Amino acid sequence: MVNDGLRTISGDLGTSIADSLWVTNGYLLALDVSAPACGWLGRRGGVGRLWRNVGRLAEGDVAQAERQDDHADRQVDQEQPRPRPAGAD
Repeated sequence: MVNDGLRTISGDLGTSIADSLWVTNGYLLALDVSAPACGWLGRRGGVGRLWRNVGRLAEGDVAQAERQDDHADRQVDQEQPRPRPAGAD
């Protein structure tokens, strides 16, 4: 899955594909760590409850991303040119 997007990721980061392989390694490491943890949490608290909480986390992430975008847009819209100090030529 990550290898399909590796060319796009390296283009966005402005690096070579060889230098961007750390993204693949990080993804696989996170997958290796989270899979057993999700299994344990599913057995401990119930799979349905686990996925509801994952969904809530994802909703919060999306809301935060939209909020930051809105804040950045407002900040750019509200910027006014600063007056130049007297004698600054």
